[in-house]
Amino acid sequence: MRALPSRLMLAAALLLGLATLAPPPPLALAAPAPAREVLRIGFVPSDKFDEMFRKVAPLVADLSRRLGVRVVPFVATDYTGVVEAMANRKLDAAFLAPLAYVFAEQKARVRLMLKAVRNGRQVFYSAIIVRKESPIRKLDDLRGRTFAFGDPLSVAGTIFPSALLRTNGIDPDSDLRRLPGGGHDATVLAVLHGKAEAGAVFCNDPQGKEGAWTVFLKKPEERQAFRTIAVSKAIPNDVFCVRPDLTPGLAKRLKSAFLDMGRTPEGRRRFKEIYNIDAFVEARPSDYDSVREALAGMNRRP
Repeated sequence: MRALPSRLMLAAALLLGLATLAPPPPLALAAPAPAREVLRIGFVPSDKFDEMFRKVAPLVADLSRRLGVRVVPFVATDYTGVVEAMANRKLDAAFLAPLAYVFAEQKARVRLMLKAVRNGRQVFYSAIIVRKESPIRKLDDLRGRTFAFGDPLSVAGTIFPSALLRTNGIDPDSDLRRLPGGGHDATVLAVLHGKAEAGAVFCNDPQGKEGAWTVFLKKPEERQAFRTIAVSKAIPNDVFCVRPDLTPGLAKRLKSAFLDMGRTPEGRRRFKEIYNIDAFVEARPSDYDSVREALAGMNRRP
């Protein structure tokens, strides 16, 4: 905040000048305070665009207070926009999905700070699901079947299940009848309604007991209509990263702020509302080697 000259001081000086019948000394105006440091943080909507601004507002205000800088949120339409903004130094920090982080590491040389914890876990999985009554019992039974993948850049919807299939000798492009990619909710509905005989979605545990079908479907009978036939390797959770030349002192304070917020009920509530995150823990780039390996294997023949 800029320093303002005191009106009381100005009034006192004028009165003193009149009382002594002498001209007052020149009024020394206070020099403007240095511009407050700004920290620009990127978000990708987990909800409607305007709703995302509402959700991040309390977090932004809390960070501003903790760090003593003005925190400005930047809500992009997708992860590509955030990665580009970081590469062009228009953002100082951002929340990124695992694959987006790997791309940002290559394109913007971002520095990994933290990874998310959800439901007490630092990882999630990709599950290949079918309807309970389906004759498909194992991965090899998928040959020639209609299969719903997710968005091409979805780690749980496309990247990891493709790697799982290739590892088991199945070519996702030639051995399956692929359906156009969409969100995890679209894949669940495609399998539920028989448009796809199988599909790949995120799941929360290595047994594939809970996942996109238990999140998006509300009716118990629909939630129970699925069976998991395979689960991928563990996928590390979303990250929080900063640009490589962010002031080390500010980067350290920012990391501490997020770790501290995750230890308070109010902080955890804010994380939960924005990205369904419980807290953050420290992370290393090597934690994301499985993502790099799965991405590299996308073009390999089984």
